[in-house]
Amino acid sequence: MAFATISTKDASTLALAMNLAVSSISFFLFQRAKCFDWQLAWPFLVGSVPMAFLGGKIPLSDSIHKWILAIVLLYASIALLAKTPRLQGEIQPPQVPLAIAIGAGVGLISGMVGVGGGIFLSPVLILLGWAEAKRTAAVSALFILLNSTAGLAARADKVVPIVSQNGIVLFIAVAGAIGGSWIGANRLPDLGVRRTLGAVLLLAVFKLLVR
Repeated sequence: MAFATISTKDASTLALAMNLAVSSISFFLFQRAKCFDWQLAWPFLVGSVPMAFLGGKIPLSDSIHKWILAIVLLYASIALLAKTPRLQGEIQPPQVPLAIAIGAGVGLISGMVGVGGGIFLSPVLILLGWAEAKRTAAVSALFILLNSTAGLAARADKVVPIVSQNGIVLFIAVAGAIGGSWIGANRLPDLGVRRTLGAVLLLAVFKLLVR
């Protein structure tokens, strides 16, 4: 949406609505493939969901919103392009207070800029040895679903008009989610797809900052 003419504030609300549809499908498919771990997920959710609602209530000027979004997309592109190191040793879940604190920070940023937060949570889970890739994907899907719901609840008066004007975008996102989630849950991840998406996000950052 950074390449389109949609304003950053409208785009963030539309992105949350897209997250709602896409993450629902992703979570269903990953959970069906027995990849979901509730014990890993719940502390992050306890911290993130109320803060995502609070973040959605924080008013931001267009310029501040644009810069925060650009930083988020830049981080996402680096995370996608970077080589993920292999986990060493046994996977261990985080301490509950630490997971709640991380969830709260991610939730606040997610609500402010209109992202589900999975792009922050996923690298943390993998790089710190808290979960392997498929459990990370399953936990992140539910994380995105609930954070996006909270963020949309905070912007309830804006959701219907923005979504009704961009129904085709939601339809395309859902179609992509069905295919992508099935591949992610049942096939090995494609490093080439990750790198392509990372490159697209870098271009989106450039487009945001020059328009």
